[in-house]
Amino acid sequence: MAGWILVTDYGLTDPLPVGAGVRLSGGWGIDNQSGLATRITDPTAPAPASPPYVAQYTYPIGFVAGDSPAGVYYEPLPTGINELYIGFYWKPSNPWQDHPAGNKIAFQFAGGGGAGGQTFIMMTTPSHTLRPTLEFTTDLGRNLEPNVNQTAISLGQWHLIEWYMNKATHTMKWWLDGVLQGNYTNVNYPANQFDTFTLDPTWGGIGGTKTETDYYWYDHVRLTRR
Repeated sequence: MAGWILVTDYGLTDPLPVGAGVRLSGGWGIDNQSGLATRITDPTAPAPASPPYVAQYTYPIGFVAGDSPAGVYYEPLPTGINELYIGFYWKPSNPWQDHPAGNKIAFQFAGGGGAGGQTFIMMTTPSHTLRPTLEFTTDLGRNLEPNVNQTAISLGQWHLIEWYMNKATHTMKWWLDGVLQGNYTNVNYPANQFDTFTLDPTWGGIGGTKTETDYYWYDHVRLTRR
């Protein structure tokens, strides 16, 4: 797209070590204290530019809600971003045990935690649609329900998630497998800079444990800006 500048194009090809704040290649890092994120080979992975490596996140039996197996993150983003595009491939396991509060997939932070807040995109319960939630200091606690299409996520299949933010026009859009799901033009973004993007899939909120072993898989993340 004209005027867009590549921030990162990452195939998740690095081994995923155990530890906190471990640097990977190309500006990426990982928090993986429990070793629940691993690099595996998946010949069905859809990203055409990637080798057959994907990141596997494991939610073992007894995994407690409100936590994430690990976080693979990119920081810092360049300063002065007014528009941000995020695209990545993701697959939830089949079966998958939902949490009543939903199933988070990825986060975009806006200015150092409490200074600007965050937004995350999730798989809803029980409809399995794709929905962002705003937790910005300037727009707090608002769920953006899909207002264009409500495509159900197919468990056990790879999906392309695309997510667009524009501060100047107060816009947030998102797509599932190329189909526009939501388009909002009333998002009150904070003045703070976009900073960390992270694949940090917290399961639900407060209360509950996994009674089965479930998985998320991720492949090839691309961020562009202008």
